[in-house]
Amino acid sequence: MFKRLPLILFVAALALSVFFAGMWVWESRVFPYHLARSAHKTLRVALEMRGFIAPEAARAPVATIQTAPGFDRAALIECDQSEAARELIDKLREREFFKQLMCPSARVSREASAKRIEFIAADQLDDPVLLGGGIGMFLEHCPPLPRSTLPGGCLAVEYSRAGEVSRATPFRPQAIEAANIVSEEDYPSEHPPGWVFWKNALVTSVSHYPGGDLLAVFRLIHAFPYGGGAARVAPDGHPRWFRKDYSHHLPHIIDDDLALVPGFRVERENRALQVGQLKKALRCGAERWVVDTVNLIDGEGRLLEEIDILGALLESPYNGIIFFLQPEECDPTHLNFAHQLGPDAGGADGIAPGDIVVSLRSLSAFGIIDRTSRRLKRLARGGFVNQHAVRHFEKARFLMFDNLGTDGVHGPSRLLMVDLATGKETTLFPRDHTPAHLRRVTPMSGSLAVSPDRRRVLFNEAMAGQTLEVRLSDGRVLNIFRQLHDLSSVDAIPDPFRQRAWVFQYSTSSYANP
Repeated sequence: MFKRLPLILFVAALALSVFFAGMWVWESRVFPYHLARSAHKTLRVALEMRGFIAPEAARAPVATIQTAPGFDRAALIECDQSEAARELIDKLREREFFKQLMCPSARVSREASAKRIEFIAADQLDDPVLLGGGIGMFLEHCPPLPRSTLPGGCLAVEYSRAGEVSRATPFRPQAIEAANIVSEEDYPSEHPPGWVFWKNALVTSVSHYPGGDLLAVFRLIHAFPYGGGAARVAPDGHPRWFRKDYSHHLPHIIDDDLALVPGFRVERENRALQVGQLKKALRCGAERWVVDTVNLIDGEGRLLEEIDILGALLESPYNGIIFFLQPEECDPTHLNFAHQLGPDAGGADGIAPGDIVVSLRSLSAFGIIDRTSRRLKRLARGGFVNQHAVRHFEKARFLMFDNLGTDGVHGPSRLLMVDLATGKETTLFPRDHTPAHLRRVTPMSGSLAVSPDRRRVLFNEAMAGQTLEVRLSDGRVLNIFRQLHDLSSVDAIPDPFRQRAWVFQYSTSSYANP
């Protein structure tokens, strides 16, 4: 025993040295930290995709979603939080392609899932509403194709104000991928083994071309980069073209032959951003980093122009803001919407018709890009935080989905109007009269759409699985659209879950063309 003591002490000392060296490497993030982190991430993703462990999003607590008091009390939307429900959600998300699924309802029957729209003021309105979808959504309108391995689902469904479906566009991800018109060498992606587009692509947004086609933008799960491309899809679901590029977030369709689509470039090496004599190093390791662009795409899917957002920021008088970047260093601006200003734009410095407003979440700011020089004319900051979907409303006023800029009574999110002429910020929703269960809206993601008469807004709470139609004059909720679906036709769902309605995330909702 004592003869081996020196050897035992040597091995113990060596093990402790390796342990403390590993701790120092991890905390200091020096070599080989990034290699170890990349290997760990690759292993975790591979285990998730094979169903051995639950995805990180699935391990988070499932939210409870409540509906308005006037709605059928039997149809109160409350997530089933049982262990059996969680296990089934993990299986459906990872093995059955339902990436946007949230939870089975605890109380809503599959028959009642057809009551996904709560019409509060339907008799006063006549414009149809386009609801975005994805795999597993609206199966009663878009069943699976014969001999298809996919369970079916609609890319989008158009509802009349009577609650009738006037148009349902099937989601055909395999056909969309086959219609790719760009080179994979120009837009390479990194996927773990077993990754396929039709299983790991989420429908981020669906917008309406004036001629009737749809513009769909995708986000990729378990892939780098996360931008999944954009597709123009005919009303029958047939893709006219697909750009498997790095498109992401919400596009703005100018006309039938021009759209603004957020995208990015990928930087494969770390570098420093320089402002005068000062530099800020971006250290993103194996994850790389992305440089946002506004891509002008014509009606045939061709890239007409690429506006470099980070370059415009660095060349502007506002460039010093990059030194405040901390949690989003690998995504310095996080562009989530680009919107062309209307013909009535004006009334404040740096605003003119045809300029482009860009919503920059990482900076909690929005910028105005000159319509001709493509320079950043103005950067606006205020009481809004991590905002989404900033869009021009009229003159010098802008609407946005402010994710974290409000107080505990009306928050955490709000519909905010910002007037650059006066500096005034006005919370349009929620208000003091808003029911308590509608005040707590999603603190992340989200979008909005303005009605043609500019009197109403579709306030899309993606992570809550619902869209609120809000009257701008007083903040009243006029109608509620919920992502409730009947999945009883899916073989992987056992009883008693077949008898439940299921809640999905929304992609987007918008006012369809009359």
